[in-house]
Amino acid sequence: EGTLSLRINGKPDASTADDMENQVLLGHIPLLLNPQAHDALVIGLGSGITLGSILNYPLNSVDVVEIDPVVPQAATFFNAFSDSPLEDSRVNLHIADGRHYLLATNKQYDVISSEPSNPLLSGSSKLFTKEFFTLMKNRTKYDGVVIQWINMYAIDIIGLSSIIKAYLDVFPHVVAFGVPLSNDILLVGSQKELVFDLASLRKNYEIPSVKQDLARIGVTDATEILARFYLDRPALE
Repeated sequence: EGTLSLRINGKPDASTADDMENQVLLGHIPLLLNPQAHDALVIGLGSGITLGSILNYPLNSVDVVEIDPVVPQAATFFNAFSDSPLEDSRVNLHIADGRHYLLATNKQYDVISSEPSNPLLSGSSKLFTKEFFTLMKNRTKYDGVVIQWINMYAIDIIGLSSIIKAYLDVFPHVVAFGVPLSNDILLVGSQKELVFDLASLRKNYEIPSVKQDLARIGVTDATEILARFYLDRPALE
């Protein structure tokens, strides 16, 4: 029905339908909250749509870590939706496990966007742990922002609570954004207090490519990003 989907071992991991809002917001929210960012890291390439959204901002470099060597080839089928992000000279693709990459690098990032496959899978479940969240925190600058996707389907309340608690244990400042279309949540963590500066949001929103990218998920004003703010730290606790 006109939807393009990426399936890995039969499981949908990206699409141009219900996943679109997730993929786009995972790129924009951390950059809107940290507009001075220069270096970003994306964990999990998938369709490449999140990477394409991140590249709308004036970053110096974006590292992408993808464990499956075939996914970058599959991502090219989404070029019409992602604006061919792997062809951008700022992008450095690493075929590696996200944990191993973070353990091996000393690079400090302004933004990390993490969207591994669901925690119900034995491999990717290790990317929803306190240990992995700590690795991400240690690879961000003091004012860096880390965004983590969490599915709200195929998970029980105990599993969901354990992931949220692990995130709260690692990051002193945490908020959650919601994704209305899929009903998933996006946890945003930082070592510095997260400030919602509407003037700064509006300034970045006025970047023509940013505005165009957000419009395709129904965001037609900077305030609609804030409308997706769900919970502060006390509420998450």
